Amino acid sequence: MALADFDAHIYEAEASHSNLYSIFFDMENTFPRIWTHRICSILHQLGLRGSFRTLLQNYLKNRTFRVKAVPIPQESPLSGTLFLIAINELTETIKTPLHSILFSGDLSVHLRSSNPQHAHRLLQNKINEIHNGLSLRGFRNSAV
Repeated sequence: MALADFDAHIYEAEASHSNLYSIFFDMENTFPRIWTHRICSILHQLGLRGSFRTLLQNYLKNRTFRVKAVPIPQESPLSGTLFLIAINELTETIKTPLHSILFSGDLSVHLRSSNPQHAHRLLQNKINEIHNGLSLRGFRNSAV
């Protein structure tokens, strides 16, 4: 799906005789960096209470490394969904004319424009905002 979305952005840029500017965020150790407390807080805000929430909390409880992290297990079928819950409010800040694609712990932001200076300014502002948002949520980019 993510590759098809990216291909569609490329096609639209070609069809409109404009350029496609893309930024790719490669987040380091994505799933182990998701704070389980954050997941549980978001689920509570969404109104998820009761036995499923308790089951999920028990599933996430006591998953620790020797350091100090409480990780989301990377091999779990739930990991992708939990990642999306943890990062969703950040991706909601990416509005038209910018577009985002999330895939397996990585985020990309795209902009179709004929004006390189305008594209640079919009993307740089969004890069700064995303970098700060990721830091506040416990994520780290592989290359900064």
